[in-house]
Amino acid sequence: IPLTNRLPIFHNLTEFEFYGREDWLVEFLHCAHNLKTLTVEFKNVAGTRWNIDVPSCLSFHLKEIEISDYATHMIEIVHYFLDNAMVLEKLIIRLDAMNATHESKANNQLLQLLKTSKKCLI
Repeated sequence: IPLTNRLPIFHNLTEFEFYGREDWLVEFLHCAHNLKTLTVEFKNVAGTRWNIDVPSCLSFHLKEIEISDYATHMIEIVHYFLDNAMVLEKLIIRLDAMNATHESKANNQLLQLLKTSKKCLI
């Protein structure tokens, strides 16, 4: 049973901290139409397919996303947000537990992404 069939619609939710599995995030976002600020920390990255229906909050409301404890294998998630968050103004990516080599690789990887939102700061 998809998560969206088990959750109510959170009409008044504008700010949320998500700690969980990446494959639940997009399903949850379909239940939070007016979300403006999202903080994300994934418990595990499960290889979710990020070419699914885009939640309306990404298209119309989400202005700030923070990803904690980023790792280079999460690039698909960042790419998904940049491609689909049309009003995104700020994307904060925390490289908390990386050594200098991995941090440099992550920075290069992130800077190469094309942004849909022209106002977004990374």
